[in-house]
Amino acid sequence: MSTLIAEDDGLYRQHVQSLLEQELPEYGPFLVADDGPEALSLAAEHCQRYSLLDIQMPTVTGIEVARQVWSERPHARIVFWSHFADEV
Repeated sequence: MSTLIAEDDGLYRQHVQSLLEQELPEYGPFLVADDGPEALSLAAEHCQRYSLLDIQMPTVTGIEVARQVWSERPHARIVFWSHFADEV
């Protein structure tokens, strides 16, 4: 099993990936996407157990990615995050 990380901000994406690799390596390998379409592609190719999704990404949002993942794997665990306080 693997963990999908989808974040359009490169610094946040790199930080989250590094943090998870150091602190929670058992959740790897880590699949990293810089936008929603890439996240959907990775989700279709791999059977990830966990997903960490930015809510606001261009083209396809994290919520749209989650809907697709859940439609195929209803028991998938998904964590959302946002840079915007009004989305919390």
